[in-house]
Amino acid sequence: GVLMFSRLPEFLDPWRAADQAARYQGEVALNSLSRLAELLSDTGGSASYRLEFLRDGHGRAVLRGSVRATLWVVCQRCLEPMEVPVAGNWSQVAVNGLDKASRLPEQYDPLLVEGRLVRPWELIEEELLLLLPQIPVHAAGRCSAPPEGGSGNNELRDSGEGSTRNGPFAELARLKKSSPR
Repeated sequence: GVLMFSRLPEFLDPWRAADQAARYQGEVALNSLSRLAELLSDTGGSASYRLEFLRDGHGRAVLRGSVRATLWVVCQRCLEPMEVPVAGNWSQVAVNGLDKASRLPEQYDPLLVEGRLVRPWELIEEELLLLLPQIPVHAAGRCSAPPEGGSGNNELRDSGEGSTRNGPFAELARLKKSSPR
């Protein structure tokens, strides 16, 4: 008797949801996740999520979650927007005390519940915050910043040829050229 829901409630009792083997799946607008939205350069789009609640063999209330999204952030090198596709899965066990949390097996993270209710949106947002790169930078070749990590000094960038000759790698290039290989 699995209950499939498409609407995620504002508050949820994880123990009751586990008894019902409830599953939720759908989309959440990124701009409704305020802590995440603050870190994004563009809050358009949404994250797709899936939350499954179940009881494990020891009667624990387990949440299995997964989330995927494309997040827009600012490259810390060239300061242009870049997209970061993220996807994550996690497993948590509902506990209502730190003592219980410390006794959980390795594969579970504690889901600390105050009273009886959790806010499922917050759990999804937490995971997205963990998946967001701390210092986002474009992949090599995608970045519009100069390759020698110029300190945003435009004279260097616009002088074409000259910049590489006197750059920090000029000496290295000379050494490479003169090596017998």
